[in-house]
Amino acid sequence: MKALILAGGFATRLWPITKNFPKPLLKVGGKPILGHILDRISNIEDIDEIYVATNSKFKTHFEKWLKEIETFYHKKVTLIIEQSSNEKQKLGSIGAIYNAIKLKEIKDDLFLILGDNIFEFSLLNYVNTLENERAIQIGVINLNNKNLAKNFGILTLDKNNNLIKFTEKPKEPETTLASTGLYLFPKEHLNLIKDYVEKGNNPDRPGYLIEWLLKQKKVNVKGFIFHGIWFDIGTPETLRMAKEVYKSG
Repeated sequence: MKALILAGGFATRLWPITKNFPKPLLKVGGKPILGHILDRISNIEDIDEIYVATNSKFKTHFEKWLKEIETFYHKKVTLIIEQSSNEKQKLGSIGAIYNAIKLKEIKDDLFLILGDNIFEFSLLNYVNTLENERAIQIGVINLNNKNLAKNFGILTLDKNNNLIKFTEKPKEPETTLASTGLYLFPKEHLNLIKDYVEKGNNPDRPGYLIEWLLKQKKVNVKGFIFHGIWFDIGTPETLRMAKEVYKSG
């Protein structure tokens, strides 16, 4: 299994903090956001290589970070530098996945992780689901708040956690089950990402790909419900909240 951390955005909602500094390297609790993610995935035996996809604007920041952490983890961490240097040029999340698969010739199961998330739950059981069921898996958390749910990709699941509906940032959420930015793609379904991008679909958010997959009805998509601390660091407020929690912890 390969892990791909998407860290190529420009985080305009966090400007000026992130105007000249990458969001995934912002420190929370004395450690970069990416460090928290690596802490959670570096102990997963199935993962034999970790890719971090970023943009050319922040290339030097990530190269410096990689030198600082390369002896801390027992996994190979490789940077993928996209050519984009501003918001207009960015590949988008799905475009970045497609680029990484093609560039690194990825043919293994793929663990996709959005690089602006911090979470405290174990991922071992999640990864192990692929041993028994070769469905695309979406990591989910229950926000228990419909107003908050308007800001996220929201899932409707059946009693067996099969995905029935996925909506990006719904105005009227049907549920409060939010995508955590953790996706598992079995290797036999990676070609669907290629099909999606090459047919000219919106490459910006993983949720758009999930909506498309549901319409295609070519593969089963399931939700895996996590319990515990999770932050999507998208605004100054969520950054402040995460810092408060990790300062006290």
